[in-house]
Amino acid sequence: MKNTLYCFILLLFLIASCSKQKNTESKSIITEPIQPTSSIVKKDITNEIYGSAYRKRATSYSAVVNKDTSDFAVIFSEDKEGGKVRVIANYNTGSRPYETRMKELEKILPVAKNDYSFDSLVSIQIGRLVNTGDLAIDVSKEFIDKYGSDFKIDVNDYREIANFLSESKMGRDINKLIAPYSREIDKVQVEKVFFIDKESINSSEINHTKKEIPEKILDCSVWVELVDK
Repeated sequence: MKNTLYCFILLLFLIASCSKQKNTESKSIITEPIQPTSSIVKKDITNEIYGSAYRKRATSYSAVVNKDTSDFAVIFSEDKEGGKVRVIANYNTGSRPYETRMKELEKILPVAKNDYSFDSLVSIQIGRLVNTGDLAIDVSKEFIDKYGSDFKIDVNDYREIANFLSESKMGRDINKLIAPYSREIDKVQVEKVFFIDKESINSSEINHTKKEIPEKILDCSVWVELVDK
């Protein structure tokens, strides 16, 4: 009788243990987050871009998420003389917002680092500021807060505007992006600086609401020069 009772209690214990383990495993499976798969595709474009005669090589990098290749292509190139490495990250085309493209660029950098020496990385070309969408809006807000909406842009102001950009959200974001690679902004270079109206921001998707967009948007061709951090 005692043996039968002992066996019955042991059986109940085993059943309870199995049930608890099963519930734990089910909970683990249900709560596990699903992450989209991502990768980087690259293409040799040495002879496909302007100035190829002065370049040793050039490579285009794009992010791929869930089999969707981004239209934001980042180009790395190496000079034939001196071996300087330059980046072209123009926002000329595409619909992805600024924040998404920055995340794509963040994924591209460690892949490109395997192909190019970041110790020789000297510049990042952004292209026209207005094409960055949300970034252009935030930078314009900062500019208007500092200089006022009636600021008259003159070519003699370019150096001051370039210095402003290096300290603006643009400069802060770039410095944060390249800090892990021991690089930082030395100075910003600008060309063709002027204001445009808010309706001209239509080249990329924007997360800001219409009320958040100032009437004047600062625009210019911009690139940054980098040094050791």
